[in-house]
Amino acid sequence: MKTLLNFSLLTLILISACKKESPTSINQVAYQVTDIDGNKYDTVRIGSQVWLKQNLTTTHFRNGDSINELVDSASWVNAQSGAWCYPYGDSAGYGKLYNWYAATDLRGIAPSGWHVPSDSDWTVLMNYVNDNSGHLKSTNDWIYSNYEGDNLTGFTALPAGYRASGIYSYEGYYAFFWTTSSEYSNGIFFHLDYGDSFTTESNFGKSFGFSIRCIQD
Repeated sequence: MKTLLNFSLLTLILISACKKESPTSINQVAYQVTDIDGNKYDTVRIGSQVWLKQNLTTTHFRNGDSINELVDSASWVNAQSGAWCYPYGDSAGYGKLYNWYAATDLRGIAPSGWHVPSDSDWTVLMNYVNDNSGHLKSTNDWIYSNYEGDNLTGFTALPAGYRASGIYSYEGYYAFFWTTSSEYSNGIFFHLDYGDSFTTESNFGKSFGFSIRCIQD
């Protein structure tokens, strides 16, 4: 009888250890974060992490230094320091697009107590949602389709598209987020597609303009 009890207890422990937390168990964090420009962001806890619910939209580094707004194509492509631009059409609520230099500048672009995520931070998030990007996507704003976009986590990813070689592309179809990580001479980013539920990690040139979503320190 004692042996059977011990075996049952061991089985229960093993099952509990293997059980994965459901991405549907959202713990909304009841406070806002303010950046150096006074922009306010909502926050959300997803598993062990706390993320901003909106894309970054600041025009200054944390110490107050300005980030250059670059409009013309030549200046954007040739920039070797932090720069930002509006998404195509200046869509309200999409935040701004930044090059990789802005995302990684040592002066810090994230609000105090927050940082631009590394590829490891993003990997933790994707493991939590079982690599289903639909749990991260907003339930609207995606123009063509929003494959399995249910936003169960509250992350509310928006399809701001990107800027490449001075050209704006794919607003309404794709969401691109910079990380602080790099591979060879490129910056690493995560990409959500309107037409599937997968999230792709890849790397592009550091002059590309992508969204930034911050994570708590």
